[in-house]
Amino acid sequence: MSVQKSLVGILIVLIVIAGVGGYFAGSAAVPPPKTVTSTSLVTVTTTAAATTVTVTTTVTPPPRTVTVTITPTPTPTPAFPLPGWPREMIIRGWSVGTSGYLLMGVIGDLIDKELGVKTTIQPGAGTGNLVAVGTGEIDIGLTLSLWPPIYLAGLAEKFGLAPTNISRVAYLIGTYTPEFPIIIYARADFPANTVPELMELIKSREVKLVLGGPAKGVEEYFTRALFTKYGINFDALKLPTAGSAAAAEAFIEGKYDVVIDSDSLISTAWQTLDVRAKGRVKVIKFTEDDLKYIVNYFGKGSWERFDIPVGLYEFIKENYTTLSLYTLIVIRSDLPNDLVYYITKLLCEKRDLIISSVGAYQNFDPSKGIITSGLPIHPGAEKYYKEKGYVK
Repeated sequence: MSVQKSLVGILIVLIVIAGVGGYFAGSAAVPPPKTVTSTSLVTVTTTAAATTVTVTTTVTPPPRTVTVTITPTPTPTPAFPLPGWPREMIIRGWSVGTSGYLLMGVIGDLIDKELGVKTTIQPGAGTGNLVAVGTGEIDIGLTLSLWPPIYLAGLAEKFGLAPTNISRVAYLIGTYTPEFPIIIYARADFPANTVPELMELIKSREVKLVLGGPAKGVEEYFTRALFTKYGINFDALKLPTAGSAAAAEAFIEGKYDVVIDSDSLISTAWQTLDVRAKGRVKVIKFTEDDLKYIVNYFGKGSWERFDIPVGLYEFIKENYTTLSLYTLIVIRSDLPNDLVYYITKLLCEKRDLIISSVGAYQNFDPSKGIITSGLPIHPGAEKYYKEKGYVK
């Protein structure tokens, strides 16, 4: 028995000495590893029973992967206005009280408050606003897709407009869908249902026809082109003009048989027809040839084919295929790139705020499409659009 105890004692001493020696040998090179105490059953073969021995061993834990997230320092917002910016800008929309005037007022207010540039809002009209930006009379203007192709192609005189160089005009932002369709409506009992039939009646007899817009407006230019197709002298007819609402009122009162009108898709004037001329009004349909002729006449990027859906107005009994215009906001091309960059950023990132003030802005969304009507995008606006991936 004493021999067995001696053997066990020697074994324990050797194991401990080996462990301690390994520990100090390793600790000289690296930091001490984590020590784990475990209990093992060691069997010593003797004539006696098995003996339990406590052994201390060293276990090195596996390496750990640590993920470090580096947060970049945000770029500080510059103090506006920046050097080189104008201290005041002139902005024109549509006539006072229209959605186009209100829209430009909201945009001007944002530029004033957010960028520190004072703005003056003025009433205007599409072709006049485009020309005024081109001559430098104003800085920003609201216009329609009809006008740039005419001036860019040098066709202003053909349409009775003064030739103007619009090389200083650049695209800022615009609608991604057409929103000012043309519609021709007539008395329900009027003896024509299509444009060719209407044109034949105009040639052969007097038709009480009114244009739902001002002289030199969209309706006049559209009707001139249509009459040219059918060989009718527009000037000889001396057609009366009126706004959409006034034309609808006169139609309801029986003063006119036919109205050629362009208005926003959701038109108060056309809604009035549903209420006050219920069952007494119909639309005159265009042919495919009519639509193609008008687009070719004015140039690419002017008019866009468009369907007014059935059910939008009670007097439209099936989808009404017509042409429509885009709305553009144009800007002087010589304004500082950084100013136009921040204006573009403002108009895009404050979009919800603008829409809450003026619903007419809801179709201004460059993420869904950019229609320039042939105008170059201002470099400042283009920089923002490229950052967002809207243009390549």
